[in-house]
Amino acid sequence: MSFADALRFVLRQEGGFVDNPDDPGGATNHGITQATYDRYRASQGVAPQAVSQITDAEVAEIYQTQYWSMCRCDVLEGLDGGLALAVFDTSVNSGVGEASRMLQQLLEVTADGVIGPQTLAALAGRDLKRLAEDYLWARLGFDAGIAQRRLNSRQFLLAWVNRIIALHDQLT
Repeated sequence: MSFADALRFVLRQEGGFVDNPDDPGGATNHGITQATYDRYRASQGVAPQAVSQITDAEVAEIYQTQYWSMCRCDVLEGLDGGLALAVFDTSVNSGVGEASRMLQQLLEVTADGVIGPQTLAALAGRDLKRLAEDYLWARLGFDAGIAQRRLNSRQFLLAWVNRIIALHDQLT
């Protein structure tokens, strides 16, 4: 799955602007938090502004540079597009480090949160369709754990499960 296709999937899941007081991410637009947007704008040398004003071009650039590329989905895409989508979407939902650690734990390599040569080498000879499916099961467990530990997040669990189901439907 290409970045453009994966981005369309993520944007369908994320929707528009929300500022739920029970969401630790705070104000979010198209899945981009205010804090992420502030860092992005600073890196571009432009003044901060409300995430509600983010442009489609900024959304695409943030997702490509800070999520897709950081999780090496550009490499994963060439191996198995379903795995690339699963890792990318998880990085958006749970952070790059967590998405990377989840994959590393399944591959039984050092779970340092950075997909590098060791992680990529561990993919050789693996059934990547099965790995992508196992990845979704790991994500389901991770999300359920959040809901169990953080009572205010229980309201999001059904949406998280539905998102994982949508990912599964994309893989099959």
